[in-house]
Amino acid sequence: MRVALVQMSLSMRGRSENLTRCVRALVAAAEADPAPDLVVLPAGCDGPRRAEVSPAMVHGFAESLAAVSREWGIYTAAGFLHFGGSGLVEAARLYDPDGDRIALCAAGSGPASCPVCVTPFGRIGVALACGEEIGPEGAEDCEGLIVTGRWSARQEDLASLRESLRDRFGALARRLAVPVCLAGPVSESCGGEMLAGGTAVFDRDGRCLAEAAAAVPDILFQEILVPDTPRRAEEAPAG
Repeated sequence: MRVALVQMSLSMRGRSENLTRCVRALVAAAEADPAPDLVVLPAGCDGPRRAEVSPAMVHGFAESLAAVSREWGIYTAAGFLHFGGSGLVEAARLYDPDGDRIALCAAGSGPASCPVCVTPFGRIGVALACGEEIGPEGAEDCEGLIVTGRWSARQEDLASLRESLRDRFGALARRLAVPVCLAGPVSESCGGEMLAGGTAVFDRDGRCLAEAAAAVPDILFQEILVPDTPRRAEEAPAG
């Protein structure tokens, strides 16, 4: 499976600008040669949370990302706001190449549960990770985990935060024994803090296979084996 992890730059001023950035980033990733099977956008890709966010605005984001998935025939994961039984919460979604939402991982009072979807590439878990909470619960049955994340830090703390993310998600990949793909956003400093990125891919042994550049927009492409144990067995020399 070829994945594209989008470390997009978010605007802190308006949601419509971020929707344009999301669509442009999705199309840029889909146009790559070879094309990705899955594109992952970060958590909070719709921008700053405000009291005036309406269901119609959330629906507009969902419809736009679903339309790009249909047009390009790709799986798309993204994290943005969701109206649920407890009101407005953060959520990660996965859309299939028909533009149908096949997974929703919504934040709650504790670690978000991790839906696992059957795809042509194996059982893919979808997780949301914001701040210190990395979860996920219920990911033990997946053969590959995609994470839409968002982390902020002061400029002087960016390096230590990125090191912490490598340690935490490398350990998660080892614990689950599956590849982990992580996408996070970047931003300009706002109130002394900035969104730190942290976009990376880890193999099932917790090794960091690839990592996006620090604090700048980037699209990271990586081939991963999901599931890789049967594939290795098939490729092993006979006898």
